Amino acid sequence: MNNFQIEAFVLFFLPLFFSVAVFYCLFYLKNKILPNSKVLKQYKKNKRWGGLIVGILFITSLSFFQYLIEGFLLPKDFWSLILGIIILFVGGFVDDLSSLSWKKQLIFQLCAASLAVFVGDTINHIRLPWGEVFFFPAWLSILSAYLWIIIVINSLNWFDGVDGLAGSISVINLLVLSILSATSIVNQPNTSLLCLILSGITLGFLYFNFYPARVFLGSSGVWIIGFIIAVISIYSGGKIATTALIFGFPLIDFLFVSAKRIAQGKSPTIGNDRLHFHHSLLDKGWKHYEITAFISLVSLALGIGAISFETKGKFFLFIFLIAFFLFFAPRLRKLKHSREK
Repeated sequence: MNNFQIEAFVLFFLPLFFSVAVFYCLFYLKNKILPNSKVLKQYKKNKRWGGLIVGILFITSLSFFQYLIEGFLLPKDFWSLILGIIILFVGGFVDDLSSLSWKKQLIFQLCAASLAVFVGDTINHIRLPWGEVFFFPAWLSILSAYLWIIIVINSLNWFDGVDGLAGSISVINLLVLSILSATSIVNQPNTSLLCLILSGITLGFLYFNFYPARVFLGSSGVWIIGFIIAVISIYSGGKIATTALIFGFPLIDFLFVSAKRIAQGKSPTIGNDRLHFHHSLLDKGWKHYEITAFISLVSLALGIGAISFETKGKFFLFIFLIAFFLFFAPRLRKLKHSREK
């Protein structure tokens, strides 16, 4: 094994081990460690504290390895990630306690996105399916980065309705991004190691989040994971297309549900309905673990396709996924209605 392989092994399994160990300890000690105020009693009862632990582990791990490994992350990228995580950590915690309005949620998310944009993590170009590269003017680079980060955060948040689902596709995305970053074409070994650290922590959490879940990510956890994946995908060309493909289910579901709500004269942010794809499967009788397994396998297949194919191939895979949503999801709802009759 070369040095990079040894580092990759350690930076994946060490965070994984500590993640599992920390969650095990908290299950036994949380009632003794946390104050028993009325608010925190309710917070512990709804089991949405997992995201706080994931956020703390992210911050601790990134800080530790930034200190341990020389040149692990550029200072600008390190601090934008750390401060962004803290902002979303606070905003998500407040939302988990008191259900913030979508406008207040957006303020926290925009503040975190602004840190990435401020240090220059913007989307400067896209590669079109036929191979041509289209370079964005400065204003469009900034706007695209804002939109990308906000959409990834919220699409993952909206898709977090089944035990283990959001975490599973996030781990798949991080592992695929790690492989892609380690290739000779991209050649970003430190970004690859960063993805391994975060995937190890998230995988450790998933052990407790699979059906029946003992703990949930909550807003804080989903926002943080979505933010990190969105920012990492901006670091070099090709990763945005890869992330969009692996996150195809939540991204397309986000767009379809928003469009349906607008067509019904509702705000796209009002979620008191059963329009999401995973809700359709639940209503049809699928179990939580079946939905998680199905979508995770499809996402994994898309991730393999993203690594194997060039831009044109990724584009056709995404078109296929859109066609799947147009054809399959409506029939699930019709089956539900016919069963109810």
